[in-house]
Amino acid sequence: MASIPDYIGSALYAGCALVALLPVWDKVRQGHPRKAGWLMVAAFLLALVPLRLLGAEELARDSLRAIVQTDYDYSARGALQGPIAAALLALATLVAGFMVLWRGMDLRRPVNLAIAGVFCMAGLWTLRILSFHPLDRIFYSGVAGLRFHYLLELACLGAVIAGVFLYFRKPKPRRGERRYR
Repeated sequence: MASIPDYIGSALYAGCALVALLPVWDKVRQGHPRKAGWLMVAAFLLALVPLRLLGAEELARDSLRAIVQTDYDYSARGALQGPIAAALLALATLVAGFMVLWRGMDLRRPVNLAIAGVFCMAGLWTLRILSFHPLDRIFYSGVAGLRFHYLLELACLGAVIAGVFLYFRKPKPRRGERRYR
């Protein structure tokens, strides 16, 4: 059963997905061929809506917990989760470095800022599913019901909205100039 934060989170995901479709609409209107980045951002956020409402994150976390309880010593789960969390963080760092160095991912390009927000959201979901106790202590701490991981999710969604804002704020190119959006 979905909770009120799940409904709010799903509404925010859907709203940000619709906002991420605004540059796609603008590009279609202008006949511009490069829309894949914005479509990927919107599709990812739309995919999170049913996952959040159906409790897929909790289901995956509970399934992993059941596997650890049956196949490993549950009290020593930190010895298993710690290296996995470190490997995930290292992998995320390598992927980010690769994208910056190889692809020339410039965060001044609005679509790249939105993609970075989506990658951070995927990493946040993965770390919450992993349920590593030291990270859980940070994620689920908060004040007045506002948990830290909610703030991290809002920051990721804020990066998507900021990307859309920057897309429409950039001056239109003069005739004959290339447009990188």
